[in-house]
Amino acid sequence: MPFLCAENMDFMNAPNDYLLWVVLENPQTRSPATWKSYAEALYDYFSWLEANALSWDPVPARYGEGGGISNIALYRNWSLDALDRRSGRHAIQASTVRKRLSQIMRFYEWALGCG
Repeated sequence: MPFLCAENMDFMNAPNDYLLWVVLENPQTRSPATWKSYAEALYDYFSWLEANALSWDPVPARYGEGGGISNIALYRNWSLDALDRRSGRHAIQASTVRKRLSQIMRFYEWALGCG
């Protein structure tokens, strides 16, 4: 079962609690390959948050009320715009970004359900 640590090697409570739920309590995710896929998506997202000094849990202001773009939307935009230094092509395929976002959204749905 995968676990995530921050750059300073501190255990990351929220994503690890979610991964524990995925492995032990979610009947739809029995495959270790699925666990790995979820962990990799969360690792990429939380690494990006950490690199940009962003928190995973701020509630964005509503659009049109002076609010900004959510962290997950910023991550999506960065992922779609990231270029491979050698080839100049997109570093991450759009299908990979969609898959990661789907898995990250499942984490947020779980977190919302937990309060």
